[in-house]
Amino acid sequence: MSFDGTDAVNIGDPASGVLDFGASQNFTIAAWVKSSDLTRNYPMIISKNNFATLPRIGYNLVLHSSIDSSPWAVELFDDTGAQHWIDGNSNIADGQWHLLVAMRDGNTVRTYQDGGLMTEETDASYSGSLLNSQPLAFGKLSDGGLDFIGSLDDVRIYNYALSLAEVQALYNTAPTISMPTVSITSPASGATLSGTVTNVNALAYDPDIGSTDGDGIANVIFELINSGGTTVASTQENIVTYDWNPLDTTLYPDGNYTLKATATSTPAAGGTSSSTSIPITINNAPSATLIGHWKLDDGLGAEKIPNGNFGSNISGWQSDSGSGLSWQNAASGDGSTGYMRFNVVSNSNYDRFGYTSAGVTVASTTYAVSFWYRTSSGITGNLRAYSAPNISVLGTSASWAPDQITPSTAWRFYSTTLTTDAADFPMFGISKLGSIGSGTFDIDAISVKAISTTVLQAADSSGNNHTGNLTNGPTWTIGPVSGALNLDGTDDYVNLGAFNFGSVFTISAWVNINSGRTNIQTIMANSGSGSTTNGFRLFVNTYATSNQRLYIETGNGSGNNSANSADFAVPYPGWHHIVAIVDRAGGLANAYVDNVQVITNDGILTDFANNQTTHIGQMTNNTYRFGGKMDDVRIYSGALSAAEIQALYSAGTP
Repeated sequence: MSFDGTDAVNIGDPASGVLDFGASQNFTIAAWVKSSDLTRNYPMIISKNNFATLPRIGYNLVLHSSIDSSPWAVELFDDTGAQHWIDGNSNIADGQWHLLVAMRDGNTVRTYQDGGLMTEETDASYSGSLLNSQPLAFGKLSDGGLDFIGSLDDVRIYNYALSLAEVQALYNTAPTISMPTVSITSPASGATLSGTVTNVNALAYDPDIGSTDGDGIANVIFELINSGGTTVASTQENIVTYDWNPLDTTLYPDGNYTLKATATSTPAAGGTSSSTSIPITINNAPSATLIGHWKLDDGLGAEKIPNGNFGSNISGWQSDSGSGLSWQNAASGDGSTGYMRFNVVSNSNYDRFGYTSAGVTVASTTYAVSFWYRTSSGITGNLRAYSAPNISVLGTSASWAPDQITPSTAWRFYSTTLTTDAADFPMFGISKLGSIGSGTFDIDAISVKAISTTVLQAADSSGNNHTGNLTNGPTWTIGPVSGALNLDGTDDYVNLGAFNFGSVFTISAWVNINSGRTNIQTIMANSGSGSTTNGFRLFVNTYATSNQRLYIETGNGSGNNSANSADFAVPYPGWHHIVAIVDRAGGLANAYVDNVQVITNDGILTDFANNQTTHIGQMTNNTYRFGGKMDDVRIYSGALSAAEIQALYSAGTP
C-alpha cells in the first residue's frame, strides 16, 4: 500500500483490546517499509497513540526523527507519562524495501532490520502499560498528523516477542513487489529511422494502480544507445502521453541502435523501475544526388582580411579616437564565438576603425565586402565601409561603399561592393557618418575579396561539367554561403546549356531580389515565356505585379499547369533560401522558403520537356529577367528530404 503524505489507513481500536498491551506484556510489530522521503519530521509508519493530549500513551513506529538521515525508531509512551525512543541504528529512507521489526520482551526492547538485530536495550521502565483507546493507524499518528510518504506491505502485530529465527523467517518470505509495465508502441522493432522523428512513443502503468497509460508512473526515460553500448541521447518525459518528440536522427551516425524506455513508478506506487528495448536502424543517406552546383564565387579573389573572424583577439584592428575597440568572448551572428565591439561615443566626428597591420586594398579595384553586425539601441544613424591611405585620413581621401549600414539591434548579414580609386588604399575600415548617437557596434566574419572582371564562367562543383557562361556582364559579389552573382535585371543571365533534370528533381538557390522590382523575376527556366511553352519556369511574382508569390510553372506546348504559393512568400529585398521539388512523374510540386513549406503537393504537368537549354536569371527567350543577387545554386536528381533542406538552409542563414 502506498501513501502520498496526505492519506492514511485507520484500522480502529478493537473492543477486544487485542492491539493494546498492558504492563510487562510482550508484543512485536513487523512491517515491510519503503520510502525515500527526508522532507518531514517524525513521519509515522504505524501509530497507536494519543499524541495530541496528555498523558501520551501507546506506541509508534517512526521513519526518522527529523529532516535528515536519522535512524528509524520505535517509540513507547507508558501510563506514567514516560517516553522511550529506541532507534534502529540505520536510516532506511533510501527508496528500497526493508523489513522493520520492533519488539518488547519483558523490560528489553529489540529492533531488527532485514533479518538482523540492530539494537537491544534493557530498562525497567520499558515494561510500562501502553493501554489506550486510540485507533491503530498506518501512515499517520492515530489522532492525525506527522504523515508518511512511501509504501507499506505485510504489516503484522504479535502479542509475544518473536524469536530471531521467526524474524529471519519473515525476512526470507519477502512480499512480491509489483514493477511498472512499459512497452514501446512506436516505432516498430527493427524500424529504420531518418530525419526528424516525431512518433517515438511508450505505454507505461503500474499494475497495482491501474492499467491506463500513466497510472502510478512518475516518468519514462527514453535512451538511444549505439552499437557500442553508449547512450548517445536521452530524454525524460513526465507527462502522459510519453513520447520523444522530436528525435533528430541526423545528429547521429548511420548504423544500428537500441531504443530503450525505462518507466519509474511514483513513490506512492513503490518507486520501482522497469525497462524495455527494441533494435532500430538510423539511415540518413542522401535521398537525392547533386547533379549541378554553382557556388558563384568564381570571380572572387583570396581573402584580404587575415583576422576578420575574431576567434580569440582583434589583432591588426585599430580605432582613431575615443571610440575604442574591444574583443567580446560570446556568440555572434554566424554562430561562432568571438567578435569585435566598436564602442561609439556621442559626437559629430567621423569616428572609425580599420585593419591597419597589412595592406588590404589596392588602387582602382572593386571588392566584395561582407560581415555580420548589430548595433545597440543607442545607435540612431548610419555607418559605411571605406578604403583610405591610413586611418587618420578621411573626407575626400577615401573611397566609400555605395550603401550605408542600417542600425539593427539583431545580428544581420551585410554585403556590398567597394571600389577604390588611384589613391585610396591600402586600408579598409568602417566609419561613422556624422553624429549617430552613442552605444556599441558589434561586427564579425569580416570578408574583403577582390572582384574579377575577367572571370566569365561559373564552375559546376558537382563534377558533372555543367559550366555556366555569364552573359552580358553579371558581377561577382558576396552572398550568405560564399560568393554570389549580381544580376542587373536588364540583360544579365547565366547559360547552363542543355541540362537533363530527370523525372524527379530539386532546385535550391539563395536569392535576394532588389527593392522595387515588379513583374516576373525568373530564378531558373529551361524554356521561353508563355504558360504553355514546353518546359518549366521557376520564378517570383505574378505577371505585372510584385505580389512576392513563388511559382513552379510547367507547359507541354499546348497546355499548362502551375504550382504556386500564397502572396508574400518571398519578401524582398533580403536573402531567402528557395527550394523547389518537382515530381514530373507524379505531377506534383512542393516548395520551401527559408525552411518553411509554401507549396504542398500542388499539381503540375507530367509531360513537360525536362532536357533542354537552361538559364539562371531569365527565361530562355531573353524575357522576365531577375534583378538582384543569387548564391549557391544547386540541382539534385531526386527529392531532398526535410532534414536535407534544413541543413542547406542552416548552412547559409544570413
